[in-house]
Order: sequence, then C-alpha cells, then structure tokens
Amino acid sequence: MGRLAFIAILPALAQTPAYFWYEQIPALARGGQTVKLRVRADGVTRFVLEPTDGSGHRDFANVSTGLFEVEFPAPAYEPRHLNITDIGVARSYSSTAATGAIRIAIRYAENLPPVRLTPLAADAQRSDYIINIHSKAFYDGMVANGMHVFAAEPLARRMYAFLPDDFDFLNLIVGNVTNIANRYHGVIRNSVSGLGISNTLNTGASWGSARRLLGFNMYPNISFYDLSEGGSNHEIGHQWISAINAGPFAIGRPHWPISSMAAGLMGFSDPFNLQGLGFPCRFTPQADGSIVVAPGSPISNRFGDFDLYLMGLLDPSEIRDPQYIITDTAKLQAATTSSCVGAGTLTASQYQRVTIQDLISAAGGERQPNAAASQKDFRAVNLVVSRDGLLSAEEMAYFEQMARRGEERNIIPSSVGRPGVHIPWFTATRERSTLSTKISSLPMPVISTGGVVNAASFSGAALGAGAVASIFGSGLAVSTASASAVPLPTALGGVRVLVNGRAAPLFYVSSGQINFQLPDGLSTRQVVNGDPAGFASVRVERDGMASNYGYVDIRPSGAGIITYADNFAVAVKTDNSVIGPSNPAAPGDAVTVYWVGTSALTEAVTAGAPAPLDRLIRVNGTTTVSLGGQSQPVSFSGLTPGGVGLFQTNLTLTNQLPAGDLGLQLNVNGALSNVAKLSVRAR
Repeated sequence: MGRLAFIAILPALAQTPAYFWYEQIPALARGGQTVKLRVRADGVTRFVLEPTDGSGHRDFANVSTGLFEVEFPAPAYEPRHLNITDIGVARSYSSTAATGAIRIAIRYAENLPPVRLTPLAADAQRSDYIINIHSKAFYDGMVANGMHVFAAEPLARRMYAFLPDDFDFLNLIVGNVTNIANRYHGVIRNSVSGLGISNTLNTGASWGSARRLLGFNMYPNISFYDLSEGGSNHEIGHQWISAINAGPFAIGRPHWPISSMAAGLMGFSDPFNLQGLGFPCRFTPQADGSIVVAPGSPISNRFGDFDLYLMGLLDPSEIRDPQYIITDTAKLQAATTSSCVGAGTLTASQYQRVTIQDLISAAGGERQPNAAASQKDFRAVNLVVSRDGLLSAEEMAYFEQMARRGEERNIIPSSVGRPGVHIPWFTATRERSTLSTKISSLPMPVISTGGVVNAASFSGAALGAGAVASIFGSGLAVSTASASAVPLPTALGGVRVLVNGRAAPLFYVSSGQINFQLPDGLSTRQVVNGDPAGFASVRVERDGMASNYGYVDIRPSGAGIITYADNFAVAVKTDNSVIGPSNPAAPGDAVTVYWVGTSALTEAVTAGAPAPLDRLIRVNGTTTVSLGGQSQPVSFSGLTPGGVGLFQTNLTLTNQLPAGDLGLQLNVNGALSNVAKLSVRAR
C-alpha cells in the first residue's frame, strides 16, 4: 500500500464526504495568471478555498451536482518550488458543519527544461524520460468503475507496442486530474524466495511484458509524482516488503509493526486503511532493560537494515541486531496517535526483541538470490496517460523533470514548495542500488553529483550572487569554447547555463566542465530546518536538451582562494611576480591574494560585466586574513579592476611570520575560505 504524503484528506469533522478529484485549468500556470480549480465530491454542499498566503477565502461555485469551481490568480512562481506549490486547502461543508479539507497544489510552467519529443502514433509520444498515451477510455472507465479504480494493463500493453521490454518498474501517472487517492504498488512477477510471497508469481503477459517487468507504481495524484521523493522509493520497496504474514511481523503487513523497523521508509500500517505511516523515532536501550523511544530516527526517509535485506542489498551478517517491536496495547494506541512521544519509555514487558534470524524464519527461509547475487540496478518507465489529447511540450517537460529527479545521487530540495529535502533511491538505499528513469538511449548532458562548485575552492560552500562557479559532468558541450570579450555571453558553443531559469554569463564550456558566473539577485535566505529557500537550481542546456539539475546553497558571503600546483595560493608581489616555493614572499612584503566568491559590495556590478577601471569597488563589511595562524593587516578587499567576478585582498606580511609554506585563509564577513599555501622566506 502507499505511503501518505502532504496532499491528503484531513480527518472528517462531521459527515464524511467522498472526495474524488480536482483539476487545474490550465494544466500548468504562470504567476499571476487566472487559474480555475474544479473539485468533484459527493456529500458536500459548499467548498471554500483557504489560501496559505492570507489573500482571502474564496467560495467555489456549485456548477452541478457534486462539481465545484473557483477562479483565483496563481501566486508568484518561486524557482525553489520546482514547478509545484502547495497553496492552501479547499475546505468542504455539509449543510450544517465543516466536513474536511483537501490540500491544493498548483503546478507551474515557468523555468521548465526543453524536451525532445518523438511522435509514436496518433495516441502516443515520448521524450527521453516520459511516454505519453492519450486514452479517454481510461478516464471514462475510472469514472464508471469508481474514481480510484484504474485499468492499467491495457495502457501497459499499448506502451510496449513502442518500447522494448527493458524495464523493471512501470510508473503510471494520471496526467490530467489530481485524484484524491494515494500511490500504490503492485507486484507483477517475482522469482525471489524468502519474502513471504510466491517465487513463481508471473502476470507479465497481461501487462505486455514477456520477460522483465517486476511491478507497477500507480500515481493517481499528480502532486505525488516526484521520483526523488520518499513515497516513490517506498512504493518500489513494496516489491519485496509487504507479504510476511507470520510471527511478530504479521501485524504490520503490508508494512512493519510499530517498531524500530518502522522508523525507516516503509513505516507502519494504519490500522484503518493499511496506508503506510511514518514512525521517525529512535529506540535507545537502557541498562535496566527498558527502551527510550524519542524523536529523531537515524534512518528517516531511508531504508532500514531489514528492508535492505529483503531487497537483496544487505547480507544477514551485516545486520545490526536487534530490532524492537512495541507489543503493549496501551503503548501501541499512544504511539499511533502521538508517535514517538506517545511510545515514551518501554519496559521489558512492553516490547519484543527480534533479530534477522526471526525475520528469515517468518519469511520461510533465507532470501534467494542473496545479496551477493541479487539485482542492484533497476530501470523504471514513466507512462503519463492524458484525457483530452496528447500532452503539450510544457506538460511533458514538467513530468520529465520529476522523473529525472529519481536518478539523483544526492540529497536534494523538496519539489512541493514546502520546507524539506528529498532523499533519492541511490542515497535511500545507502548507495547499494541505482535507479534509471530514462527510456531513451540518446546521450544527454549530465551534471555530476555535487558537480556545481566554487571555481577556485571546488566547494559548494562559497557560492552566491556574482560568484564564479564550475560545473562538472559529461556531455555538457559538443566542443570547447571560451568567451573572447566582455560582457560575457550567456550562450557559448551552443550551450546555456540556467540558474533559477535565468541565463548565466559563461567563461568557458567543454564536454566535462563549464565555468560561469552566478547571476545577480539570488535569494540568500539561509536554510533553516531543511527549508530550501536559499537553494538555487542550475541546469545546462545544449542542442535542445537539458541536463539534470544541480543545486547550490546561496550564501551572502563566501570566498574561494584561487590555487595552482600543490594548493599554492595565486598571490603576487608588487612586481606582479607569482609567489611560490621558488619565489617566496618576505615579512614586510605587500601581497595581493586573488579569490572568487560572493559578498555585498559598495557598488553593484552586473554579472558578466568587468569591474570598472576608474574606481575601486570594495567588499561591504570585513575581510580578515590568517597566515600561519597569525592575523595579517588588510589594506583593500574587493573586486579586481577590469576582472569579471574576480576579487583581490591586499595585505602586508607581518615581521613575526616564520619561514615555510604557511596556511592562508580568508574570512569574508564571517565566511571562511579554503586554506591554501603561501611561501614565506626568513626575514
């Protein structure tokens, strides 16, 4: 069963309504554009939109029985939201009282990457990551059979008319209306023993897959579709984790019991509807045999040891025993309603200790194939079914962006316009498994994991507006090109770099590296409690293709000392000779150290333009220098005249410095640079 996420039905307050779907018109909005929402529900006499921005409540019009509409201007697009924003709730009422609410998310058209579209038939098209099939019959059947009943097999068979049987998982996304229903997983074939399910299960033929397809993930709710999100990983996990129906594990089926195992991605089963609920708690054994349960799971949004064992990614010998299952009825009730705090301290009679051998016994024997021989690399195909015709290029780009996020290998910002981060499959499996979501074989530009860095320090910690940065990856450009004039161009060698959708000035492009300057005006709000407000998204575009996103934390200040050879600072004497082991500086020398980074300035300079030659622009604030652990006096810190994004700090070496290759570090308004070496000779 699915795992609940942020857009869900709130508990009913009086008569329980039946929510079916809501629809956004247009399908992708732009900030300020008038958007119409349609909601289909029974048992409701009135809907009221309650925006989170405080712009005022709006009543829906009841246009026919069970169908409600409202219009409102879309909130301004914010790049950090990555094209989807939670805007508030639609609250329902019966004739006498409030009955519940639906969270509403709006999808945006701004800052979408380009896509390569390939027509397949009158009812089908594909991009590099998405296949789209038009099927009004699918939507008609959904209405006739119940709004949350989806006939997926015919669509899969149609899909395989165009694609090879090369995929392990099918993600099927309802592309036009947002159903008020959760994601869910279905097993199609299984040859693994030791999972509590038959290892001869095979219904692939009915799906059009003769050999490979393992399972499907249904996405009735468009807002849940982001393959980097924990719920998506949770659904794939159900391919192996759902069927143990023996011993102390049976009560949790198709998830885990309320336990330390439930502290990971798979969670525990809601006793009312078997949906997966999170239990992000830490279990700490005490000397007296009790266990303290407190907030702060060490495996939150990641798979736990028992999960990874069943998935074939962890050998039993690697399992950290034991795990703990809460067995006391009162504690279970308290934990269900109040999570970790409700569980509190467990006495020895209130929990059961289980080991990996207990799990193996309950599952009918050890997993085969075991972790040494099991499949580790998986492919998913993403099928979006549309109602009124094939999707537009913008709609395809929206879904492609969300599909591609599943391939990321780093923690990345949430896509739902709420504070938080997502932990994609590779990281959630502790780097033991990969997930490819691409359906084409054509090469595309790829930004490496952590591949957007300060161009001098090669760290992501010294980036902000105006900073010179480097992108590392593959296929970023077809050929090598360098800017030959200033202001710097925003297109070079057929390549652009987009930062929050804005074209950035380019110094240099090649297949494996791009040097560019971050644009002006980027938000420097700090990341607090996971809030991604200070993140910027970076992508490369070439030849009508887009890379994956790189994400950088935008800082108000930061410095990266430019280095050469064995980490020696690029620094010069007054004669402009470069300081190094063969040309050391001496105590009392005036020295200029060059760096790139970001800072408030006494005068703004447009990104891509050189600093003026007729006046000095200084760092607005304080720059201090430490050399060999000793503070050095600074006479100037600011932009280098005539340079683009290039800073310099002028200092005079004190007489007390020892000889040697000394550690040099800048502090710009509290932000520390990398440590580089500066050669100093004896006085």
